[in-house]
Amino acid sequence: MVWNSRVLLAAGLLVFASVSVAQTTVDKGPDVIPPPPHSVPASKPVPVPVHATAPLLVTCDLPCKWSLDGTAQGILPAGGTAKARVNEGQHFVAATATDGVEHQQKDITVVANHQVVVHLELQPQEVARTDGRKPVPPPPDLGHREPTPIPPPPETKRQPPPPASDRFDEAQSLVVEKRYSEARPLLEQSCARGNQDGCAWLGALYRDGTGVAKNNIKARELFQKSCDANSMRGCYGLATLYGNGQGVPTDYKRARQLLEKSCSGGDQKGCTGLGWMLQNGMGGEPDYDRALQLLDTSCRSGEMMGCNNLAGLYGSGHGVPKDDAHARQLYKQACDGGEMKACYNLGQYMHAGLGGPIDPLTAHALYRKACEAGVKEGCSADMLL
Repeated sequence: MVWNSRVLLAAGLLVFASVSVAQTTVDKGPDVIPPPPHSVPASKPVPVPVHATAPLLVTCDLPCKWSLDGTAQGILPAGGTAKARVNEGQHFVAATATDGVEHQQKDITVVANHQVVVHLELQPQEVARTDGRKPVPPPPDLGHREPTPIPPPPETKRQPPPPASDRFDEAQSLVVEKRYSEARPLLEQSCARGNQDGCAWLGALYRDGTGVAKNNIKARELFQKSCDANSMRGCYGLATLYGNGQGVPTDYKRARQLLEKSCSGGDQKGCTGLGWMLQNGMGGEPDYDRALQLLDTSCRSGEMMGCNNLAGLYGSGHGVPKDDAHARQLYKQACDGGEMKACYNLGQYMHAGLGGPIDPLTAHALYRKACEAGVKEGCSADMLL
C-alpha cells in the first residue's frame, strides 16, 4: 500500500497534539493555603504519628516544676494551669515545688477524646513540713527544784486559702465543654481573686462573644492586665486582637512581638500563632525554618491548630519538600482532634484527591461539619458540591 506523504504528516501532528492535551489536563487540585512569596529549603522532620489522644489539664497549688511520664514539661505558677494532649493509655504526672522539697505523683488513665484534669496538691505537704514541731525533750533532773513548766505551743495560724485555681479549673472544663454561660461567673471570680489566667480566659469570652455580649474593649483591658502580670495566655489573647484588628488598629508587628513573649513563656497557642506569622511573613520577614520548628513542636504537644498550620507548610512546599500525603495525614489528625478549620482543609484534599484517593462523599461530610462549627469556607464549599 502506498501512503500519501500528506496523510502521514497529518497523522503525526494529530498524535503529538493528543499527547500534549493529555499532559496539560492533570488537575492537582486547589492550593489549600496560598504559598508565601519565598521558599527556604529545610530538612524534613520525622512525620508526626497519628494516635488516639485526649486533652490533659494540669494544675499546681504551689509554684512547681511538672513532668509527664518522667519528661520535664515546664514551670507552673501557683494556681496556674498547663494544657497538653496525650495518647490514650497509662501515664503519670508529677510535680516538685520550685522552692522546697514537696513532691507528688499521680497515675492517670487516658481514654481517647475524654478530658483528664490533674490537681497536684503540694501545699498540704508544705504546711506539714513548716508547721510540724519536734517533740519537746523532758526537762533535766534538777533534784529538789520543780521542773520548769513547758509553755504550750503557740496556736498554729491558719493557712490562707489557695488562689482561685479550683474555680478556674472548673471554669476551664466548662469552656472546653462549650458551657460558656456557666463558665463566665467562675472566671470573673477567679480574675477578681488575682488569677491572671482567669482574666485571660474571661477576655477570650468577651472577644468571641461566647457566654457574654461581644466587647473587644473589655477583652483588650483583660488581656492587657493579665499580660502585664506575665500571664502568657493573656499575651496570646492580646496578640489576637492586634492581628485581627479587634478593638485596636491592626498591627502585625505588635502581634508578632506579643506572640514571641507568649511562646517564650511556654504557651503553645502563642507558639502556634508565631509559627503562622513566620510562615506567612506577617509583621516581619518570613522564616520557614523556625516556623517549621515551632509548628512541629506545637503539634506534638497536642495543639491541633499547630498540626493544621504544619500541614499547610507541607502542602505548599515552603521550608520542606512538598508532601501532600503527609499534609493530608496532619489535617486528619487536627480534624479528629477538634480543629474545624482542619476539617475544611481535609475536605479540600479529599475533594481534589490530593495526597490520596478522591472521596467526594467524605469531603461533603467534612464541609458540612466545618460549616456547622462556624467555618464559613466550609459552608461555601458544601454548596458547590
